[in-house]
Amino acid sequence: MKQSTAVTTTDHSRNLPIHSMADANQLAVSLAQAKVLGAGNPAEGMLAVILIKEVGLVKASATYHLMFGQLSKKATAILAHFTEKGGTYRIVRRDSECAEVIASFGDTKDMTFSFSWEEAKQEPFVYDGKPGVQIAQLSKPFEQRKLKAKYATPRSRMQMLWARLVSDFGNALCPDACEGLYPPEVVSDFSELDDRKESATAGQVIDIAEAQRRTDASIVQDFQVCPIGGEGWKGKKWEDFPSASLMMAMASDDPAISDTHRAAIQVALDNKNAANKQ
Repeated sequence: MKQSTAVTTTDHSRNLPIHSMADANQLAVSLAQAKVLGAGNPAEGMLAVILIKEVGLVKASATYHLMFGQLSKKATAILAHFTEKGGTYRIVRRDSECAEVIASFGDTKDMTFSFSWEEAKQEPFVYDGKPGVQIAQLSKPFEQRKLKAKYATPRSRMQMLWARLVSDFGNALCPDACEGLYPPEVVSDFSELDDRKESATAGQVIDIAEAQRRTDASIVQDFQVCPIGGEGWKGKKWEDFPSASLMMAMASDDPAISDTHRAAIQVALDNKNAANKQ
């Protein structure tokens, strides 16, 4: 009998060393420090913990990326899942001026999708500034408009055009391949993230632990209660929630829950962990 030489591998990355909320919180901090999945703070680190527990580190790293509290799905992962589900595509063009494919899925055969730099220049997202400033630039001659710095190079334009095209035909033909998410190149241009970007860059997010040591209680008052949900949620103090509910709020992508709210949630979790150890 011929002996098999196949090697069986097991993904142990889901077996994270988590035995308590304190372990989860510490791991979230460590993942954020290492920028795993793009996590830049403990709240995003907690999202990384949840993803890794769900699908494993390797798959999570190959599929998802975190930025400013938003979960995105890489264009390569969208394409992989598109083909896994039976879709096919042929690249016609992929350069700094245009991205074009011919794609098929199910009863839809050989549909052409394209997105060009000329089309992108008619959209506000490629220009620098707040949404109002971006829109105002569209009325100016192109040479007077101010592009975002990242679109000043041909390669960056190519990557953006390709990612947006993949998102477009993925959502059109096989939404399951996108999972309701967008590529990082698309998420990074969401206008509602501008304030988060500036805040993170300037380091202006209030640290709730430091705020609690200040004498002006109004600094933390608004952040000590839940800003979302119906009866039993909105207006309720974080300290009155069970740990499971606090974890749900921490992982929420609702824009009403700011980084400062998440810091307050973290304090409530730490207090509960400390009480449980007594």
